[in-house]
Amino acid sequence: MRRCGITTEFKLYQAQATQLAKSHPNFYYVMKMGTGKTVMGLSHALKWYPEKDVIVIAPKQVVKAKSWEKDAELVGFNNNMQVITTDGVKKLTGQDVAHKLVIVDEAHKFKNKSARSEKLLSLLKLSSGFIFLSGTPTNGKFDDLEMYALYFGYVKTRKQFKELYKVPEMQYWSPYPIWHVGKNTDRLSNWFKSVTSDVVTLDDITELPPVVERVVDFNADSDYRKTRMSYTKDDKIIFDNHVERRVYQRQNQNNKAKLEWLDSVAEEYSQDKTIIFYTFNTEKDLLDQALKNYQVGHVNGDEFNPVGDFVLIQIASGAGLTLNEFKHAIWWSLPDSFINFDQSKYRNYRIGQDNKITRDYLIVHGTIDEQIKYALNKKKDFNEEMFDD
Repeated sequence: MRRCGITTEFKLYQAQATQLAKSHPNFYYVMKMGTGKTVMGLSHALKWYPEKDVIVIAPKQVVKAKSWEKDAELVGFNNNMQVITTDGVKKLTGQDVAHKLVIVDEAHKFKNKSARSEKLLSLLKLSSGFIFLSGTPTNGKFDDLEMYALYFGYVKTRKQFKELYKVPEMQYWSPYPIWHVGKNTDRLSNWFKSVTSDVVTLDDITELPPVVERVVDFNADSDYRKTRMSYTKDDKIIFDNHVERRVYQRQNQNNKAKLEWLDSVAEEYSQDKTIIFYTFNTEKDLLDQALKNYQVGHVNGDEFNPVGDFVLIQIASGAGLTLNEFKHAIWWSLPDSFINFDQSKYRNYRIGQDNKITRDYLIVHGTIDEQIKYALNKKKDFNEEMFDD
């Protein structure tokens, strides 16, 4: 690496070097956002596969930012490297990965059973080896380990995994059971720990400024309270089913009170720059209208413009983004996914952040907000216990 005309040797942080030392050829690095996952993946390649070319599978925003190419130059990785999007896996062939190392960035995107995951499984069997990288491997349940067990060859088939770890759970609405992991969980957990690093956090890498976290409380409005009482109103169906009702409730707890609070802080927060995380497009439209007098950027499935006094980020988007110039973050609504929630916290809290930041969680009491918050805390506890030594 060259710096100011002087060639310097790249070195890992001690926490990174410790995990590299304990790694195996096929390995899962559990590293929180901003702790250098790309650097770790490339360092692993240099240690275990120094002669192999590499295929990196990464989120679209990471591919666009050329993060892997930049860090390859930083660490001195000179082998051929192809970086494709997560969805690009479906177009790969066995010949594309033969005799190569496969690096899967944000590997939790392949934890669920899907055609994409099945394709990855078949490709990994033909590769020279693989590395998984993620800050949140599971969404808070043992069932998330099934695909990982297949990837690493811990079990050969789903039938074997089912016989070893799953139990039937009867549902009141069906005569057929749903199978979930419910036995031998200590054995399963111990195996997963054997193929994963310790959790690497930002505190392990560097000392960052403090974070101030606040819950901003609201009460439910009258319209929301009506949705709890009945599916009908004046003999007219409001909701066709419980799913439709839940979606409505998530978007309509008390938007008036939230907007009044935002108006009270908007001028101050715009000066320091603020990220607002949202879930639904209706929330984006509401926020765009409320912030029409400010410069507003957007990051979602259709837009990528992370600049402005405020940036509205759909919480499932924004992988790979570093927004350290933003001092405030607001969660307009909470997501069901612990993975999306956990990763969103680090969009503006990474190496190089010099300012104290604030995190505001808008919670409407007596609503579905509290149920989601409780579920997120349970999933957080599960992940902490999974990797607790």
